[in-house]
Amino acid sequence: GGRERLELSVELSAQVASLSRRHGVSEYMTLLAAFAVVLWRYSGQSDIAVGTVLGGRDRAEFEELIGLFVNTMAVRLAVAGETRFEDLLLQVREEVLEGQRHGRVPFERVVEAVEPERSLRHAPLVQVMFLYEGQRFDHGRLRLGAVACEGLEVETATTKFDVTLAVSRTGDRLSAMWEYSLALWEPSTARRMLEAWERVVGSAVAEPSRRLRDLDWV
Repeated sequence: GGRERLELSVELSAQVASLSRRHGVSEYMTLLAAFAVVLWRYSGQSDIAVGTVLGGRDRAEFEELIGLFVNTMAVRLAVAGETRFEDLLLQVREEVLEGQRHGRVPFERVVEAVEPERSLRHAPLVQVMFLYEGQRFDHGRLRLGAVACEGLEVETATTKFDVTLAVSRTGDRLSAMWEYSLALWEPSTARRMLEAWERVVGSAVAEPSRRLRDLDWV
């Protein structure tokens, strides 16, 4: 797998937060909607399924327990050129909240129930992932008593999905990482796809009433 990164400007990051507040959605939902638009543009498909993750620690009793509580959730969206971005936002909010209400159902059980055609070439149900970290922890400032700790970026040579878009907020800026399969895309293509997402975000927050087909992406 390969990785491409970019940082959104402070101004655009603030506009994402402002738009999200006005429409009663989270930044996560706004950025996921923009990701769906890019997938629709590149794939030509209107039925878009994006994988995302749930923290799983939805009860106070779970907070101090050791173990992996994360669960995968598939968000299925109908994306069409005539749809306005603000309407897509409402659809994303509805689908995400509905999925979260059933978030304790293991993803493996969902796969068993749907019974998709299985393949060793890709993951079942979803082949793209969207991850969001609302306020990234600064590992450079971590101290354990008298011990100072430094976080190290780990570069992996593989990817589990065709594309994973991971967005995080550090202070007043949003940053994005586009992880992709080198078997499918050249690095230059992956870079253009990430920049297309940035342009969709900028176009959408500037005029959320625009139809998806009219949003800037190239």
